[in-house]
Amino acid sequence: FFLNCFQQQQTKKISNLKRKKKRVLILMSDTGGGHRASAQALGHALERLYPSKIEYEILDIWTEYAPWPYKKFVPWYAYVAKRPLMWRALWSYARFPLTRRVQEFSARVQCFDDFEKAFRDREPLDAVVSVHPLCQTLPLRVVRKLDKEQNRPETPFVTVVTDLASAHPTWFHKDVDACFVPSDAVAKIAKKVGLQDEKIKQHGLPLRHAFWEPETRPKAQMRKTLSLPENMETALLVGGGDGVGRISSLAKVIGKELGKEEATFGKKKISKQSEHNNKNQQFSLVIICGRNEEAQRELEAYDWPANVHATILGFVKNIDEYMAAADCLITKAGPGTIAEASTRGLPTLISSYLPGQEFGNVQYVCHEKQFGVFHRRPKRIAKTIRTWLQDNHTRSQLAAKAFSAAQLNATTNIAKDIAHYLGFDHNASSTYEFYHNGDQNQHITQHESSATARLA
Repeated sequence: FFLNCFQQQQTKKISNLKRKKKRVLILMSDTGGGHRASAQALGHALERLYPSKIEYEILDIWTEYAPWPYKKFVPWYAYVAKRPLMWRALWSYARFPLTRRVQEFSARVQCFDDFEKAFRDREPLDAVVSVHPLCQTLPLRVVRKLDKEQNRPETPFVTVVTDLASAHPTWFHKDVDACFVPSDAVAKIAKKVGLQDEKIKQHGLPLRHAFWEPETRPKAQMRKTLSLPENMETALLVGGGDGVGRISSLAKVIGKELGKEEATFGKKKISKQSEHNNKNQQFSLVIICGRNEEAQRELEAYDWPANVHATILGFVKNIDEYMAAADCLITKAGPGTIAEASTRGLPTLISSYLPGQEFGNVQYVCHEKQFGVFHRRPKRIAKTIRTWLQDNHTRSQLAAKAFSAAQLNATTNIAKDIAHYLGFDHNASSTYEFYHNGDQNQHITQHESSATARLA
């Protein structure tokens, strides 16, 4: 027996010596599409920056390893996210220190052994990255236990916050090696809850690979590629990957407003006598319903106004192209969508937000960066969209502000810092550089200056 154990340990040591690639485990949960998208973006950046040197695995540890009821986080999220009052109650419950500690203790008692199995199955790991607020406290405790058992240096454990401007306290653990934050607002929260300044690193929000570079093709060309009307002002309405929100009713109100014969500029109405050609003005409305198949069927059967060309889509993988083709965006306050929209210079109208979690995103868009507005009432939303589509000057101003908020190199900069914990030098080991030294500002400035041109 002892001989077998010794042989197994020796075999494992030899295997580790032969292992060329560093292994990174990225922890997340599919409570919304943003966490997995960020995980995939970081993994892709690590592989692209350090080809054949790093391999990664994305693990929804709560769904795959936790017992009931914790393994049901994903369907419960989908249910609660559609009920703002219930969401607010849960957010506040988990935010209050006493109830948060009680819940963390309960999770540790019920889930520790299962989480330990998850990590033992993947030994050895060179780094652990969390992109979810519930993947700090318990996973970090498990990792540190295994480190002590193996009598090895502590495995690097970093957090990448994927909430843009509001962040729950569960995101922040004082014992992580680094905490990557996307904005000044989240950096302030991290400091307030006790993280040391040297552990807080700010690069921006991780974006999918399609958004790492600015789009240079004209909108008309993008519309032709997507089989959209080339010469119509285009509004893009998205409901997130799960189609959360009032997407069906909101789309109909916007379509009805765009179908009116009067043009509205702020509080001033221009009659069809003074704007005689407005009657024939055509608009394009692209509606992405995500996985909300019921809304998609309903909108496909809807009788749209004659001057509104409606394109109804389900879940799409090329949202970057539709953003590049659009003149403005209507969306819930999801952090990933907002950050992606800024890379395409899209004026953004926020129609809803989750209390607590997404309120800061509204402030970020409307007040800090000023490339959009928030309206809750469908009629107000529709009138604003019509105004934007008919006012090139306002759109170009908002587009320039959106471009200035973009952080195109956020993903690769975070990946480089993570790789540093794996022993790679920021520059010497990287064989894939973006923008020849990552000079984002030069590219953003160029696109601000061309924003008006691309509106055509």
